[in-house]
Amino acid sequence: MKLSSRRRGRLGGSEQWVVTQQRPRHVDSAGVDPCPDPGPLPAQARLLELGDLPLARGTPRRHLRKQRPKRASQSAEPPRASVINHIRPSRAAQQLTESVMVDFTGKTVLITGASGALGTTLSVQFAQAGANVVAASRSRYHEVAEKAGGNSVGVRLDVTSETEWTDAIARTEERFGPLDILINNAAYLRIGTTESIPLDEFRRVIDTNLTGALLGIRAAAPSMRKAGGGAIVNVNSIAGLTAAPELVAYSSSKWALRGLMRAAAKGLARDNIRVNSVHPGIIETPLAYDPDGKPIVPVDNLAVPRNAAPEEIADFILFAASDQARFATGSEILADGGYLLGAIA
Repeated sequence: MKLSSRRRGRLGGSEQWVVTQQRPRHVDSAGVDPCPDPGPLPAQARLLELGDLPLARGTPRRHLRKQRPKRASQSAEPPRASVINHIRPSRAAQQLTESVMVDFTGKTVLITGASGALGTTLSVQFAQAGANVVAASRSRYHEVAEKAGGNSVGVRLDVTSETEWTDAIARTEERFGPLDILINNAAYLRIGTTESIPLDEFRRVIDTNLTGALLGIRAAAPSMRKAGGGAIVNVNSIAGLTAAPELVAYSSSKWALRGLMRAAAKGLARDNIRVNSVHPGIIETPLAYDPDGKPIVPVDNLAVPRNAAPEEIADFILFAASDQARFATGSEILADGGYLLGAIA
């Protein structure tokens, strides 16, 4: 793609800049390329690789790159139609499809619910990306840390206990220094309607999914301030975006978690602490099935007719925690395989 300074007319004396696709290289009979490739795009301009669209009036000139002056040997520019006929895939899109790996070297991340399928996957992927990993869970935390490898340590953590949160942060700082990233991943699910769910089970779901996240943010924030800022990602759910009458406790906790995320994002913004949430669809974990092994939510008629692999959801969470998402806070990232679209005929 190239950024062309050809005027499309004047409005109030201002130039109108347009975005065009860079054509493939051609040579004439003398072996001369009449339209040489101007070289790599500046980083800002890569965001514009969406087709042949005019930029909005007032776009800062620093985001644009003028066409290089033509040499005497160069011929006139071929008709515009020849450019459109040779549109290439976006360079940025090609890079994103090659890898979503991000670099967390030197960063310390604490992951709750680490013994579950998604928590273990997150521990492994963060460690592979260079992070210092604190795998926190009520059980099997040492096993998860060993599987993650790298600079990983396991700590016991019941997310409903304020004392255990204090101890977990203290151990994290003793081993690695201040905390940079918190992943509130621990969750508890209990099937039941407003009339059928036992009250003690309703309270347990709320304590784990909502109060546990609150205690985590409260414990992590002072440590993140020492680090100069940080990122918090709450693992939410599609149950926090739609009605789930058979999962009244779980859905209630996830809707409330959205409010907690936004309040925390606003309250911690001046401390350079970002707070976002990822809303997965149905993940291929034990939580996706009832005690009899039947799927809690059928997915056969969805746009993507399957459960998500834990690795697929982990990719979204790593992105939200990374510096690549530094402009996002108070945001909800949906990764549901089209669940909210409804059934596909």
